[in-house]
Amino acid sequence: MVQFANYQGLERRGDSLFATEREELPPDELRLVQGALEGSNVNPIEQVTSMINVLRSYQSMERSLNTYSEQQDRAIERLSQVQA
Repeated sequence: MVQFANYQGLERRGDSLFATEREELPPDELRLVQGALEGSNVNPIEQVTSMINVLRSYQSMERSLNTYSEQQDRAIERLSQVQA
C-alpha cells in the first residue's frame, strides 16, 4: 500500500492497476485487516427516506408547474377571444 504526492501522473494499466515512474510515499494512516469484508458506508433506510422526500418534492413542483401552465393557457384563450 502506497500513496503519491501527485496522482495525475498515474497511468491506467487495467481495471484497478496503475503504473508510474514517480516516487512512492508510505501511507499516512493505514489499517489493513486480512480476510475482512468492507461494510457499506451508506445507511439504506436513510437513503430510501431521502429519495422518497426528493420524489415528493419533485411531484409537488411538477403539479405546481402544470397548474401554472393551465392557468396561463386559460388566460391566453380568454384574452384571444374577440368580443363583438
